[in-house]
Amino acid sequence: MTDRSTGPRCGNDPRAQLTDGDRQAVDSFRAYLTDRAADRAAILREVEQHVRELARATFQPYYRSAYATLADDISRLADETPATEPADRAAVLLPAWEAVYEPGNVSTYLIGYANDQDAATGMAEAWLRSQAEVTGRLEWLDEQQMATGRHDRWFELIERHDDGVDTGPGIVVRRRVADETQPAQTAKGA
Repeated sequence: MTDRSTGPRCGNDPRAQLTDGDRQAVDSFRAYLTDRAADRAAILREVEQHVRELARATFQPYYRSAYATLADDISRLADETPATEPADRAAVLLPAWEAVYEPGNVSTYLIGYANDQDAATGMAEAWLRSQAEVTGRLEWLDEQQMATGRHDRWFELIERHDDGVDTGPGIVVRRRVADETQPAQTAKGA
């Protein structure tokens, strides 16, 4: 078996913790995203002013009304522009639950994403059955010690056999947290 205490840190290792340098890099990038979001709001405000000028300069009542409506819409977009953008686009765009296959902890194969735990475990079990014959009873173990860093929930699939021998096919279902600094959630869903 491979000694996991040696070698460089791996981003796939759930026990990996952010160093002070990592946190500084994350904070720096978040500041950049905040500045970018502020720039976007300022650009929208400038475009809004130009569209309002077009509305005032137009003699056709229909176009004046259309430009005024467009300016109002642009103003609303500027108001809705968030002060910050999420540093991790995956946290916004992808469902929080992910099912992965980790054969021998060598690499990770993404099985898929789901909106809740039941869908993720069902997807993982279906994938396993499509890859190999399942002769035992499948059961999910809650692995709280693995739920650290980027994940606040972690379940490992085991196959229980009649002879008392349990095997682990290397399939894990876990829930990503949007931000490693936020406290872990305890709800079952996303």
